[in-house]
Parts: sequence; structure tokens; C-alpha cells
Amino acid sequence: MGSAVNDFAGEFDKQRFQTVDDACKVSFKNFYMAKVDLKAAYRSVRISKQSQKVTGIKWAFPDGGAASWYLNKVLLEDVQTGERYLFLCNEWLSLDHDDGKIQSIIPVVDTKETKQFSFLFNEQTRENTTESHLWLSVGLRPEPSNFSRLQRLACCLTLLFLTMISNAMFYGQGTESSQVSLGPLNFSLAGIYISFISLLLTIPVMLMITYLFRKSFHLRKDTAMSDMERLTISNGGDEHTLPWGCQIIAWALVVSAVVLSGFFVILYSMEWGKTKSEEWLLCFFLSFFESMFVMDPLKIIVIATAFAYISRRAKQEKNVVYNKELLLEGIKKKATSPVSYFIDTFRKESSPLNPEIVSKLKVQRKEVLKAEHIFTELILYAVFLTVLYLISFSNRDVQWYYSKQHIEQQLVVSNKQIISMDTMRFENVKSTADFYTWLSDTLVPFVFPKQSYYAENLTAYYRQYLQDQVNFRLGPIRLRQVRAVEINCPVQFWDDDITCYDKYSLVREDDTSYCVGWESGPCVREEAVYNITSAAWKFASAVDIWGLPTTGLHSTYSGGGYLADFGVNFEISRQMLNDLNKYVWIDRKTRAVFTEFTLYNVNENLFVYLSFLCEFPEVGGVLLTPSIQFFRPYQHVGSYGLFVFICEIFILLSFILFMVRMIITICKEGVRFLKEMWNVFDLFIVILFFIGFIMYVGRCVMINKNMDAFHKNIYKFVNFGHLATWDEMLNVVIAILIFLTTIRLMRVLNYSTRVTQLATVLSHVAKDLFGCFTLFFIVYMAFVGFGHLIFGRHLVTYKTLLVSVTTITNAIIGKNSIDDLFVTAPVLGHIYYFLFVLFVIWILMTMLCATLNMGIREVRKKSVALPTPYGILNLTSNLCNQVIASVLMLNPKHHSNVKENQSVGNFSEVINYQTKDLDLKDLFIDEFHPSQNFLYDKPKKKKIILNAPQCHYIQKKEI
Repeated sequence: MGSAVNDFAGEFDKQRFQTVDDACKVSFKNFYMAKVDLKAAYRSVRISKQSQKVTGIKWAFPDGGAASWYLNKVLLEDVQTGERYLFLCNEWLSLDHDDGKIQSIIPVVDTKETKQFSFLFNEQTRENTTESHLWLSVGLRPEPSNFSRLQRLACCLTLLFLTMISNAMFYGQGTESSQVSLGPLNFSLAGIYISFISLLLTIPVMLMITYLFRKSFHLRKDTAMSDMERLTISNGGDEHTLPWGCQIIAWALVVSAVVLSGFFVILYSMEWGKTKSEEWLLCFFLSFFESMFVMDPLKIIVIATAFAYISRRAKQEKNVVYNKELLLEGIKKKATSPVSYFIDTFRKESSPLNPEIVSKLKVQRKEVLKAEHIFTELILYAVFLTVLYLISFSNRDVQWYYSKQHIEQQLVVSNKQIISMDTMRFENVKSTADFYTWLSDTLVPFVFPKQSYYAENLTAYYRQYLQDQVNFRLGPIRLRQVRAVEINCPVQFWDDDITCYDKYSLVREDDTSYCVGWESGPCVREEAVYNITSAAWKFASAVDIWGLPTTGLHSTYSGGGYLADFGVNFEISRQMLNDLNKYVWIDRKTRAVFTEFTLYNVNENLFVYLSFLCEFPEVGGVLLTPSIQFFRPYQHVGSYGLFVFICEIFILLSFILFMVRMIITICKEGVRFLKEMWNVFDLFIVILFFIGFIMYVGRCVMINKNMDAFHKNIYKFVNFGHLATWDEMLNVVIAILIFLTTIRLMRVLNYSTRVTQLATVLSHVAKDLFGCFTLFFIVYMAFVGFGHLIFGRHLVTYKTLLVSVTTITNAIIGKNSIDDLFVTAPVLGHIYYFLFVLFVIWILMTMLCATLNMGIREVRKKSVALPTPYGILNLTSNLCNQVIASVLMLNPKHHSNVKENQSVGNFSEVINYQTKDLDLKDLFIDEFHPSQNFLYDKPKKKKIILNAPQCHYIQKKEI
């Protein structure tokens, strides 16, 4: 709210300006002027922000002389009559705000307008926000008040400690209620109620302390009093109704409340455990946020509304009574300064800036503001990206690879140097018999150990771990089978009936429940009692077991099927496996068998979901697909978990602000918003974040549901497969989000042609590139189709079109696999590969490179002719210069002020002005800017500064 030079004029003389200058501070409010016939003059005022010293570059760093100036209101008061005139502006006088104007004509506010509800409500709300809001008033500059910032800060500290002890007294007294978990935080209705009641209990004490601080008299020495305080007899809006000793009482209450509350909180905490202490701390923070964001704002709104409705009178400004004798005495004393007349004679007159100069300054200012905006956005965006990367990395761990390698070595991969040949591994399964052998000899002994590595019998507790004694088993092992349906054979070669079974399909699968041995019902009643495999012949839908469709090498299988749950010990599991083999649980109708179980690594807080898929296709053979998925359901454990939770809250708030800004932009621009590529890019990021947020909440819900089911019966299988898949999908969304937000960094730096050179090159050669890519795609797909048709029956690298695309792409980047190709087709393979290298790599790739080189050459020619924009390097360079100048005290304005101040002291007694005819009627007071008081001598047309040791002279101009 400041400026170097500001002209002030009334309607009584449209060619006369009263210039006010504050060379000491950026923000000022109060000064004195000499005017005539106030009632007839001020129907409007003209405020002009002028400076002969400003430049567009200098305005990049507001240093007092060139800062943007927001003018709220002007209040003019006659010292003798007490008449007041209010002028409301509420606009920026700056080149970089609104319409870029630097002067404004403000009409006087009508008395009827000041009685309207909207005016009263807005004024009262603005005043109460900076004065009555306990927390905001510490940081925001309030209206002139007897309640200092130090006292407000002491009241805030008192409120915090009183809230602590009140929460401690009432916490844990009621009955337990249901809780809602949000990360490491657990909210309950009782906790919210206690936090609110505790806040209400602190109100009487806080009202007493604030009243004592506001109304008590301040004891100051004359040397510590400001000029305005010396000239003020009374301030009607801030009467000191209490003696100075009441401040001592208030400070005593503050110290007592803080010390006693802290002492008793320590005593209470000795009785609490970790869980109760965390819940109490959460309750305390709830009280704090309720005070800051609920109670104080509600108080401001209610008071403003009540004042606007009940009091229909105009809002009265503080009635300040000035010491007229002291004013006159000060004028007579200061009018004798010889420097005032000397500077008044030779100072250059100020005039409004030329419109052309203003236009140039606007252009320069826009460039500087753009660089400032880019620099700020770059810093904030870098912080945002860093936090987003931290969140994404918290879902992954480098140790997971070693854990997966360990499990694969034990169950999947054969290692002849470590494991003997008599132990089957999953990758060695070639038939149904091999599959049963792997289950019996490898999986069951590893999951249900009976002895340690030292041949010692394990206790019941340690048998819950795997054989490695690291991973904890969550429930039993489950075998899940999906089956095909019986169909009529398409071709009959013999007269006898031949049974045929269809290939598996999600819409055509066997969902009939059978008896033991796949016998049709009804089943014997005693079967469920005497046969532990009776449930393995009954069909269960995917909805009942929380199953999801799974894609294998041959087909996609549903999440339901026939379930065989092993026991929780070695003997029952071995018996279950023997009975399944005895009654031929895997037969011709079997299309896939899933072996599923879940582990928990206590040391790493890590869940491991294992699924071993054996496909038995209708063409015969066995196709194997092992799957080991890691996920961490308890994300917010320990100090690092709390840090991750804080990062997640930061990202959530950042995206909320980002979405609000985008919604505002869409409302302003409408359909034009979608015409810019980056806006569509941002919209896609917001949608993707919204999807990720929903998936994050869904993961939390599924984790709680799964863990509740496990704790109800630890001997029952709980399916964690859908949770592992959901976590994997969430990580994919986060990965895409990180990719897009990283690419969006180019938008922040798009002011520079060097950064956006790639997009510029592509736009220049878009038509030529489209033709080249079309030709490339045709030739490329021709080689893909030929390779699949000719070599797909023999080579796995060409078995499908998608795999063929991958193989050809690898060949383009130099990752060739041609040995098997030349062995399978010695002649045709060599010809095929030679033609591929000739047409695709040599001709087409060379055409693409030549097209891009042409675009790069054109863009470079145009970029040389363009002027270099004012960028981040210029901004940081100027900032460093400003900092160095401030540190080394090299500011020229500072030295000029020192010299001028010395001149005032040297020549103050040389010339003696006669001021005996100066009358108080020529004085006028304007409450406009804080901290400086100026006296104006109307007959001599000069202005004198009253007791301002570093603010020396400001001339009254006639233009």
C-alpha cells in the first residue's frame, strides 16, 4: 500500500495536486495538509501514483519506490469542525493489476450508501477479520488497536494450553464409539464432541484476558511515543477504560494458564499409553482447527450480520481529537527550517507520465511479471513433483526384488547348485502328475515346515512361518479350478460316441456343483463329514470369494471356480492333496488350476500374494504362469509413514487448489478452454488424479475389510488377490500421473523457444511427417504380418501379431533375435531379414531423420531472429544483485537519504521563517497512510515534515 510519489487533488482545483511522499517506508497512512473550503471542495478526489524514478525492470522487486499500490479508502477530516468525508476505492493503482491504471477519480460516499446492508457487512467483516480473529490478527496487520501483536500471540499460546488440559480432563471418560480411519488418524464422534466442548470451556478465560489487554492503558515514555500519539488527545474508538496495572493481571493469567496447563498435561500423559496419547493429540488438533476455521470465522460472520441488520446507522470511524495547540506550536517550530525553502525552490515539478512511456512500462512490466510467475510456478511445481515422487516411491521398495528372488528360488526356478534334482520346481511341471509332485514335495513342506534348518522340531508359533522363518503365512493354501463344458464333437470318425469338451470361455464355463469324484447329485449326507474334500467339488462364484478375472497364456479365466482349501498344518494339507489325487480332481474338463496363498513379511511390513497358474488347454500340454505380487497395506507406520501421510495431504490440497483454479478458468473461457492443448492436458491430469483418489480410498476400504475377515477366523482362507490387483492398478495410475505431470513441466518453461523447440519442429514438418509415418506403418505391418504367418508356427517370437510387433520393434532398436530365425528357415529367414533392414532401417528411417533435420534447420533460422525474452536467468540475476546490494549497504537511495538528513542538521538554524500569521484554520488532517505526519503551510505554499528524522521534504505542486 505504498508508492514513492503520489499526487492528491480535490475537485475544487482540477489543476492543483497535493504531492505526498514517504521516503522511509513502503506503507504509510496518516499525514497533514492545508486546504480551503472543505465542504465545497471535496465532492471527489483524484489519486495519482507518480514516480519519475521508476522503470519496468526496477518494478520487478518492489522496494518501496515502485511497489504496486492497493488503495482501500481515503478518509478526510477537518481538524476544527470534525467533519469527515469518505472515499472508497478498493482498486489497484499499478501497471500490473486490473486495467493497469495508475490514477483514479474517487467520488465521495453518500451517507445513505453507508447505511446499506452490503456496505455495513463488508466493512464490519473486513475490520473483524484483522482485529477479532485471534489467529489471523497475529499475522495480518489490524486496524490501529491497543491490542498488540505480542499480546495476541500470548493469547494464542494460552488458548493452545487451555485446550490441551481441557481435552486431557475429558478424554476417555465416555463410552467407546465407532472410529473412522484416515491414514494413521482415527476419528470418532466422541473425540469430535470432546474437542468442541473443550474449546467452549476456554472461552470465558480467553474473553477475560483479551478484554484486559484491549482496554488497559499503555504506559510509555515520551521518547517512545509516535508523532500522532503526541498530537492525539483522545481516540474515541479505543478508550483506555482500565488502568495500566490490568496488563500485569492479564500477563499473570497468561503465565499461570500456560504453566499450570503444561504441568497437568505432563501428569496426565504419565498415565496414558502410546495409543491414548495419539488419540488425545488428534483431539487437541481438532480443537485447534475448530477454533481457527470454525469458531472465529463464525464469530466474524455472526457479528457482521448482526451489526448490519440491527444497527442501520452508518459505520462510525474512530473519532480522534487532536491537540490543536501542539499542532500550531509544531508548525511554527518546523517552519524555520532553511532546507525546506531551498528544496521547494529547486525541486523539479512532478507531472503525470506520458501515455507512451506508460505503455512501454506496461510491456516491460508484463515481461517481468511473466518471468516472476514462471519462476514461482517452477519452484512450487518442483516441490509438488518431489512430493509426488516420494508418495509413489513409498508404494515400492528396492528390497522387494530380493524377496521375490528368494521365493522364486524356493518354489519356481531350478538351481542345481543349491537344490538337489529330486525336488520339483514349478517351471519343471509338464503334466498333471508333475503338478501333484510339485504340490506334495515342494510347496506343502515349504509352507508348512515341521523342522528348522538344524533339524529341530518347531513349536506351534514358529510353524505359522514358512520354512525360511521370515514370511508369515496368512491362512491356508487354496487350489481353485475352472472347468469347460461338454459339447458335441464337430466331426465323428467312429460310430461310438466320443465325449468332447469345449475350450474355456468366461461366458461358457462349468458352474454345476458335484459330489466327490465329479459325480452328479444328490450327494450322500455323510460325505461332508467323512471326506475332507467334499467342498472341492462345489462351485463358488467370483462374487462370493472376491475373485477377479485372470489372464493366462492361453485364455482369460473367471474369479470363481471349484475351491480346495488346505488346512493350516502339514498333515491335513497332505491328506487333502492325496484325496484330490485319489478322486481325480483334475480331469479332461479342467482348463486351469490356480494355487493361491498370501504371506506377510513382518520385518518389512510387506504382503506377498502368490498365484501359480497351470493351464490345461484343449490342445494338450501344460502352460505355466507364476505371479508374485507385493503390496503394503499399512502405508502409514512409523515416522516415515507419518511423513508419507503428510505428503499425501499436501498433494490432496494442491490438487484441490489446482482444480478450483481450473474450474474458475473454465467458467470464464467456456469452450475456448479446450482449444489449447495444455488445458486439455491439465484436464486429463485432474481426471486421472480424481480416479487415483477414488482408487486410494477404495484400497483403504478393502484393506480394512480383508483384515477384519482374517482376524475373525485366522484358519480360513481370505482372498487378497483383488487387493493386490487393485494396488497394482493404483500404482499404474500414479505412474501415468507422474509421467504426465513431469511432461507438464514443459508448460512452465514454454516461454523459452529452446525448451519448446521440439514441439515447434514437429509443427513445422507435421504434414511431411504424417506422410513418412504412413508409409513407414504400411511397410512395418507388412513385415509383421509376413513374419507371423511364416514363422509363427515355429518361433515363440512370432506366435501372435502382438508378439511379432514387439520382435520387429526390438530389431529396429538393435535388439535382434535372429539365430532361431535362421535355424528354422535358413533361406527364407535370411531374405526376410535382409529386406527388412534395407527398406525399414535404411530407407524409411533415413527419410524420417531427413524430415526432422529439415524442420530443425528452419526453426533455428527463425529463433535467431527472435529477441531473447526476459527469463528466469535475468530474474535470478537481478535478485542476486538486490540481495548483494542490501547486504553490502550499496543501495543508492539509502545513501541519498543519509546525505539529505545530514543537510537538514547542518542548515536547520541558518534561516528563520516567520510564522506568526499562520492560523490553525489552514490545517487539514487526512488519515491516509500510517507512520508519518506532515504539516503544510498554506500561505507559503510549502509542506513541512513534523518530527520525521529520515523523511525530509515533499513539495506541494501546482500543475
